[in-house]
Amino acid sequence: MKSLYIHIPFCKSICSYCDFAKMFYNEFLALSYLDELSNEVNNNYKQDMLETIYIGGGTPSILSKKELNKLFSITNKLNIEPNYEFTIEANIADINEEFLSFCKSNKVNRLSIGIETINDKFYKFLNRENNIEDIKNKILLAKKYFSNITSRERAIFEGAISMGALFHQFVGTPVNKSSKKSLETSMEESLKLQPAIEDVDVKIRFDKLEESMSDFDYTSLTGDMLDVKIYTKVKDVQATIRIEFIEELNYPLMYVEDIN
Repeated sequence: MKSLYIHIPFCKSICSYCDFAKMFYNEFLALSYLDELSNEVNNNYKQDMLETIYIGGGTPSILSKKELNKLFSITNKLNIEPNYEFTIEANIADINEEFLSFCKSNKVNRLSIGIETINDKFYKFLNRENNIEDIKNKILLAKKYFSNITSRERAIFEGAISMGALFHQFVGTPVNKSSKKSLETSMEESLKLQPAIEDVDVKIRFDKLEESMSDFDYTSLTGDMLDVKIYTKVKDVQATIRIEFIEELNYPLMYVEDIN
């Protein structure tokens, strides 16, 4: 199988965790880079029959319409197999109808969207501008153009995004021993309204609750108190998304506990 990876190193901002080759976007440098990319591809890959093309970054979606047109003029000259896969990475902030339509019309058939977390607070820490509501809206928009989101991926996504909503809506809520059960029930009933959610099991850890009680007989709900399971179903795929406090990590970890 012949594959081609094309790196676009330009970014609007530099994320604190990123180890890839990157630099701040500059129009002159971007156009010059694409000129050199064209020469390299023509000299090394023009005769190859490719099964996959992947455009990563950096942030490929930061390119202007003019620059994207130049990029696709390079890839459109390549020979590709009938059952090819052509992926481009995109930031949530860059996804719109024009971008999606332009990619689709230039043979792109798979989108890789950067979603590093579903916690708004962590996005600020990572120097990203995304938020949970925007992520959900842009995913729905992307699905109008690209069908590579499988039932398995959607089952995980719906559980994860709902877990993010739980954090966003309920962490910080005043709670004590007597209100613990009613708060658990409220969280469960609220999450069950979300798409693809079959069931929800919320447990507020009594030990963590007791540790943080104030002199006024209440405390604020925190992530380390939660043990939550969200059961999703999309078509024939069922998934269990869980968040629980992991003592060794000293962190409330969200993960896929089961999928079938």
